[in-house]
Amino acid sequence: MLTFDCGYFMQQDYIKLFVMKKMIEGEEEEQEEYNTHSLLADIRDWWFELPRDIRKRTPLPDIYVPAGKQSFEEGFIWVRSRRSVKAGSAEELSEIEADKIVKRRFLDAMGEGFNENELVFFAKPIPRS
Repeated sequence: MLTFDCGYFMQQDYIKLFVMKKMIEGEEEEQEEYNTHSLLADIRDWWFELPRDIRKRTPLPDIYVPAGKQSFEEGFIWVRSRRSVKAGSAEELSEIEADKIVKRRFLDAMGEGFNENELVFFAKPIPRS
């Protein structure tokens, strides 16, 4: 049996547009130095500023760097919706209603204008320790 994290990934460039809108005007001058670490810090700041009741049911987005990639810049931002134990491969897991609920909550937290189609369902294996 293998363990998988299921959730949704999005391109860094897409979520960066929403995070950058929330930045303080003075920080925009440093945009050329804005990298994945900066994006993750801004996502965490955004998440911690959410009202507590929304934060309790909205997972904190994180970075996922696929196997074979070398840096955070090659990764995706993702939101975990559940953990699943299953025999077989990640491709055999499909989106269920519990995943869709997490997706809707995340979209509600992001606010208007965030394109639902930018969130792509996937499952990634969790390495055995």
